[in-house]
Amino acid sequence: MSEPEPNDTASHLRARDDFPLTAWFLGPRGENAVAWSELFEHIFTDYVHWRRNYFPADPWIVGRVKRRSPEHESWYDWLTSHLDVILSELKYHFPFHSPRYNAHMLSELSLPAVLGYYAGLLYNPNNVTAEAAPITVALELEVGRMISAMLGYNPKRAWAHICSGGTVATIEALWVARAAQFAPLIAREICQERGV
Repeated sequence: MSEPEPNDTASHLRARDDFPLTAWFLGPRGENAVAWSELFEHIFTDYVHWRRNYFPADPWIVGRVKRRSPEHESWYDWLTSHLDVILSELKYHFPFHSPRYNAHMLSELSLPAVLGYYAGLLYNPNNVTAEAAPITVALELEVGRMISAMLGYNPKRAWAHICSGGTVATIEALWVARAAQFAPLIAREICQERGV
């Protein structure tokens, strides 16, 4: 399997200097909520159209009668009530979105990041191989090249990947450090085997 070709999606999406920084965030008081809602709806509608146009002649699995059944409605009521419990509990979270809060290594989420995360989440990509996720593997490789260039490495020779978060990144860094400690011993053994 060859590596997917970079499609350079990000090159035409780079932020311009004249974009207002205030548009990038929801705002401490949710000032950009309408725009965020519209963009979430846009992503979801586009995603549903994609699903409906994949073999559009196939029969509906969940028809109108089933969707209106008491069991369906009851399940949605149950789900909504449990979702409300979680949403209530989340209100006790730290107000990291506020400019008054500056106690941890995190900040407000940017709109491009949230939209990209949400859009990718709907498609449920599995970036293990290009066969399982042909688009997102290519995007991951492209982002890896961009990060490599940003850090001063040659993007054609560097290797990078996206992990799920800071904890996994730390574990991976520790794993690499542990493996690297044996590099001198491996080099010595190879030199001894080859008489170098």
